[in-house]
Amino acid sequence: MRFPMASWAHQGQIYGSNDFWLYNAAYMRVKNITLGYTIPQNITKNFYVNGLRLYVSVNDLPAFNLGSGSIDGWDPEQGIDKDFLTTSLIFGVKVTF
Repeated sequence: MRFPMASWAHQGQIYGSNDFWLYNAAYMRVKNITLGYTIPQNITKNFYVNGLRLYVSVNDLPAFNLGSGSIDGWDPEQGIDKDFLTTSLIFGVKVTF
């Protein structure tokens, strides 16, 4: 038999089950990364600025499928009737005078 039976019946009772159609859907996702750098004051004082900070933030990066039977391109956090998660990239500057 090529495929195992999902269950079998004996005298009206259903017995047995198998894990043939189950697969490992393990995944890893980084939800948020924020990196920032503060420019030293000995540089910013030449521009009459007390503080200058640059930063970048990335939200909802794509998932990495780790399972042996995972489906390529499938997002575990996306339901059947849900929209795709969108990745956002945010740049910012904080200036204090």
